[in-house]
Amino acid sequence: MQNNKTVFFIKLYLIAFLTLVVTTVSAEGAKQFLLDNGLNLYVQPVKTVPAVSVGYFVKAGSVNEEASEAGKAALTSSMLFSSSHAFPDGKLHKELRQYGISLSKEFSRDYSSYIFTSSSSNLERMLFLATEGMFNALFEASAFENHQSSLKQNNISEMSDPENILRNLLYEKAFNYHPYRQAKNGTQDSLANISVDKLWKFYQTFYLPSNAWVVIAGDVNPDKAYEALKNSFSRIQIDKVMQYIPPEPPQRELRTEKIHYKTDLSHVEIAWRVPGIDSLDTSSLEVLFELFSEPSIFSHFNDPALSSCQVSFEPSKYDSLFSFFFKTSPSKSNNSANDLISFVLSGLRENITAEKVEKAKRRLLAKEVFRREGLPNIVRHYGKYAMISTLDKAESHINKIKGVNHHDILRVLIDYFSESNLTIARIEPEQIPESALPEMLTLKNGLRLILKENHNIPSVSVSIKILAGSQRETSKNRKGVANFTAEMLDKGFVPKGWRSLDDFCKDKAIYYTLSCEYSYVAFDMTTLSENLIDSLEQFVKMLVTPSFPNDEIAYVSDSIQKAIIARDSTAWAGAIDKAKTAIFPGTSLAYSVLGTIDDVSKITKSLLLDFYKQHYIAPNIVVSIVGDFYSKEVTEKIVAILSDLPNGKVVDITPNVWKAVEYSVPAIVKDKFSSARILVANRTFPLHEPRTLPFKMLVNILNNQNCDFLRTRLVDTGILTDISVEYEEMVNDGCMCVFAQTNLDNANNALEVLEMTLEEFKNSSIDTTETNAAKVRMISEHFSKLASNWALASQLSHDEITGRGYAWYKAYENEISGITAGDLEAIKNEYFLATGTYNVTVAAPFDPALYKK
Repeated sequence: MQNNKTVFFIKLYLIAFLTLVVTTVSAEGAKQFLLDNGLNLYVQPVKTVPAVSVGYFVKAGSVNEEASEAGKAALTSSMLFSSSHAFPDGKLHKELRQYGISLSKEFSRDYSSYIFTSSSSNLERMLFLATEGMFNALFEASAFENHQSSLKQNNISEMSDPENILRNLLYEKAFNYHPYRQAKNGTQDSLANISVDKLWKFYQTFYLPSNAWVVIAGDVNPDKAYEALKNSFSRIQIDKVMQYIPPEPPQRELRTEKIHYKTDLSHVEIAWRVPGIDSLDTSSLEVLFELFSEPSIFSHFNDPALSSCQVSFEPSKYDSLFSFFFKTSPSKSNNSANDLISFVLSGLRENITAEKVEKAKRRLLAKEVFRREGLPNIVRHYGKYAMISTLDKAESHINKIKGVNHHDILRVLIDYFSESNLTIARIEPEQIPESALPEMLTLKNGLRLILKENHNIPSVSVSIKILAGSQRETSKNRKGVANFTAEMLDKGFVPKGWRSLDDFCKDKAIYYTLSCEYSYVAFDMTTLSENLIDSLEQFVKMLVTPSFPNDEIAYVSDSIQKAIIARDSTAWAGAIDKAKTAIFPGTSLAYSVLGTIDDVSKITKSLLLDFYKQHYIAPNIVVSIVGDFYSKEVTEKIVAILSDLPNGKVVDITPNVWKAVEYSVPAIVKDKFSSARILVANRTFPLHEPRTLPFKMLVNILNNQNCDFLRTRLVDTGILTDISVEYEEMVNDGCMCVFAQTNLDNANNALEVLEMTLEEFKNSSIDTTETNAAKVRMISEHFSKLASNWALASQLSHDEITGRGYAWYKAYENEISGITAGDLEAIKNEYFLATGTYNVTVAAPFDPALYKK
């Protein structure tokens, strides 16, 4: 009797193992079966209509691929159900259509699914054809090539969409090791690496009954469905899939990635990594996701990009991403991203109430019910859980959602939504190459606008040059009226809505300078990129409507007069003014841009307004903007702002007449001078003349020889205590200045030796080696000075306003490279300290008669 019981139990075990195991789940009448080849079957009867949906699910997604051959899962899915061993040459697809069986293919990172729907009377034929196509597929070479080509073309199309590119970029950055980092559909390169043999091997490895589930929903009898499925297999295959999926370590710090693409808007996706579907927190995360679907959650943002932000979260087998996507203008992307992150990390917790959580749960539960409406959706629901979790969780999911409370939501926010667990992916519009020339526009009012993008740091510099320098002063004006007008521009100006200009600048992080030079008035400003438009708008208003308040006129007049007195008491400044008076007689260069005390004290508001109206006109203005902005985004706004500057007739300037300079030694006698200063000033050429650069190269050579020519002869011997050579370029003229300093008791001898040494340099020869060394120095110095936005913006506006052209800074290297030693010799012999071109000024505390020559 005991033996009979043993046999009976063995038989029961074999039946359970080899034929079926029945598990009752909560869905009424549903059954689960295990076939002897390892295939799992789940059947849920739905008797509402005589139809049935059958889903074949296999754990073969992009997670199962090598990075170098990513796309095999997608390509396999594409090829299946076209041909099989029983139905070659595409006949399987035709057979499905003949029986009115619809097929929906779906593919994810974790699995692939194939859902068939037809009348319930077709169930046996549908199972036979589905099994045939799923497990007995035929990969024909010609079909493979067509599908591979089609997938490549589809990839090209998808990868022209910035949103798809961004999603791939986000996953690649968020996962360092896990295969989720790979593009789900592969790349052009990885698809090209896939051969039909490699694809066949992938198919044979993963498309096994033991690695798959079949889910059936509809007007069926579960037991009969099981028998029909079992009969659809012509052979038993019980291989197991063994694959190691590398786990992704916890994220410990913020990750960011940015690329540039052909788009006008910034595309930003911000994501936090959260655990897979089997986590106890998944239901809480789903409720949180539903909370974000409520439009009011982002309603407090004034930024339209954030108020319409798209939130994504889909539980997966392994860690998944809870992400936020928005598009905005490039200048706002940083601020928008920071605002959103700050809201999620802190502000959101205050925004979520227990009442909102309950409402979100009710909405989510309703959606869960609606998701299962229709036979294909029932199949999808159970198939998904079979692939990435368990069928039990497919049924318990609703109860878990019901159990989520307010505390759970706050806890998952704290546990997962931290800065160290954050990944930010961004696509910005393509940048204009750094090597590209700036863009220049001439506005209708005659103003010239130069734009140069530089996205290295989030700042912008603006340089405005106005042909309203002291060069524009005439006998009808008072000396110093140009500088006085420039100094009055920001006096009394208060931006609308602000207490003062100073408050506005502090709030907007603006630094600016305003100065008057011989050739022009220069306004230079730098600020954060986000403040460019506001800043420019206010400062243009300042230029368009200066108030020239009377109390400020008196204050500025007094300040300028004090500056003139201070300048006259400074040895070098006084010497420079004396020298320029001698070499530029009868011109506005003959005096400082500050003017004279006598003239400045007599400048009235009427004179200031007359000078302003005559010269502060758009055709006299060049504006250059360099920095972190996008021309496509801001040009229209900038043009609108600058168009407010008035048009007008440009007053032509008569070029300075070149008169022979009478050699003399003007002297400044000041008892307080502790040493003697000697200034040799050599008049040269306007900056746009071809002779200017060779002369500047002479100065460079002379300066470089301080250590072995001038310095060896004059400083090391004790004749001078210091010496330097500088070159000043102006629109209508130029000037070389040799600055020498000596002890008082050696002043007389120092002047004589200095002139002899300079004459010796003039008579010496310059070889190719010296010339080439000077070229290297000058080119290096030129581009080094342009390393900042501020410097480049100033250079661009300077070159354009002075007639060289805004692109001259780029041409500089070629201009310098073309100079020969012969050019230098010719310039040196004809113009370096040539008779009638230079003068000497001495600043010393004793009788200037000692220096009469």
